Amino acid sequence: MGKSIGIALIFLVLVVLFQNCGQGFSSVANAPATLDQPQDIGEDPGEVEPMPTATPNPGPNPSPSPTPETYPTNPVPPGAQVTTLLSNHGFNEGPVWIPSLNSLIFTDQKVQLLYRWDAATGMESVFRSDAKIPNGNILDLNGHLITVEGFPAKRVGRTNLMTMETTTVADRFEGKKFNSPNDLVLYKDGSIYFTDPTYGDGGQRELGFQGVFRVLASGEVKLITKEFDQPNGIVFSPDYKTLFVSDSGRENIRKFALNENGEVVSDSVFYAPGNNMGNAFDGMTMDQAGNLYTSGRKGVTILNPSGSVVAFINVGENTTNVTFGGPDGKTLFITCATTLRKIDLLIPGM
Repeated sequence: MGKSIGIALIFLVLVVLFQNCGQGFSSVANAPATLDQPQDIGEDPGEVEPMPTATPNPGPNPSPSPTPETYPTNPVPPGAQVTTLLSNHGFNEGPVWIPSLNSLIFTDQKVQLLYRWDAATGMESVFRSDAKIPNGNILDLNGHLITVEGFPAKRVGRTNLMTMETTTVADRFEGKKFNSPNDLVLYKDGSIYFTDPTYGDGGQRELGFQGVFRVLASGEVKLITKEFDQPNGIVFSPDYKTLFVSDSGRENIRKFALNENGEVVSDSVFYAPGNNMGNAFDGMTMDQAGNLYTSGRKGVTILNPSGSVVAFINVGENTTNVTFGGPDGKTLFITCATTLRKIDLLIPGM
């Protein structure tokens, strides 16, 4: 009898132990998958706090987005070479990168055509043939192409890239035709700032000055300044607090401090090399570090935010305008009198 009771007690203990183990196996089997993480141990070594909810493994820590402080001082990499993409043109201007087309649009003023250079094929084709002395180009907030034209149109025009329909954005100030809109830049609210020298005006002038204008979304045209000889290239700083305008007549670059509404609060000369560089400044662009790139005689001058020269890209031909593009935004496209060129840099453009 005693032996039978002992066997029964042993059997009962085994059953209880098996049930407890079964519950443990079940809880492990039904637990959500978690990443290997160290457990936080409380003061009592026998009491383990619940493991935090698992999160996807992000992998290696991604590199932080570059800031002006982490960009190199000189955006031109050692050994970088200027590549010629196209040649045998008349007078090239107005390059703009079109991401949706993986192409560069630029103008040839001599034949009054807009060309497309396809990055995938390296081929060029006529993009638009009805412009009148076309010059600068940009994209607006809706992805339409904005082109400034000289005589006889003397206007800022918009081309719908889907339909190729062209309309006039603005062609007059206070009832008088512009001189010859030359170059332009887009403000953060979608308004368009542009320069209006007398180059390409056909000898017919209604305005008594060469100015810088702004076209609001409503179509209203506002005069920014008329204190220029021949206003030409135009570009904003990355924070849109400063507007830069080159004066090809006086061979300097001026800067205008802007308020939050894009209105001028002060202005000063940003860069005036005199005869040191021999540059008749033309079209300009800006990179994300705040370096300004200005085209001119024989190449492209790069100025840091303080107005000091950090590099000169010697092209060997008069350059007319510059813009950034390409898949990573680090390719600088350069229009020259007869050629289209490029160089790969270290800092992306705006």
